[in-house]
Amino acid sequence: MQIDLILNSPSGFSLFYPLLQRGFQVKTRLGCSVRSFLSDDLGIEPDYIENRIQTVFLNGHPVDDVEKTTVTDGAALALSAAMPGLVGATMRRSGVLASFRDTITYQANDACASDGEGFVTIKLFNLLVRELGPGFLKRGVWMDSGALADLFKTHETMLAQTCGRAEANGRAVSPADLAEALSNMKKDMARLAVHGPE
Repeated sequence: MQIDLILNSPSGFSLFYPLLQRGFQVKTRLGCSVRSFLSDDLGIEPDYIENRIQTVFLNGHPVDDVEKTTVTDGAALALSAAMPGLVGATMRRSGVLASFRDTITYQANDACASDGEGFVTIKLFNLLVRELGPGFLKRGVWMDSGALADLFKTHETMLAQTCGRAEANGRAVSPADLAEALSNMKKDMARLAVHGPE
């Protein structure tokens, strides 16, 4: 199912931030480096990648070299700005304390490299949710239909206040109709695109 929402207020983006933290999927080319995936495929500025995205996890392992680490089908990529404290300093990309976690640091495996297209799960944390979240939502992301249905049911009033127009597969619907349509889907993914005020 393809869902398109046009917001009448930018504040409506915040409704989706918890889902962006839980994880969403994007369709992308495979076999490229994490850096190329972030800049070329997702359109994130190189300076932002270098200076703002301080912590990167791939499949649960911290990544130091985003140039040598490859994106594969089904990979899970977690992105965060600098985290506070000793844990934050230890997990920071190529930080001075990175050697303390060398046993859990992501190790590239050439055997798992692949070409073509596939899906990558992305999770955004702390400041990156607000800074990158609206861009991802405008571009369109794939999300669990059940999680979206729960969101629309739980926040039906807020969605009605902030959403100027809603469509499901190109047909105008109300937020309540969206929740019902998603609930009727068998466990599947729905593509969501959210745009700011026109």
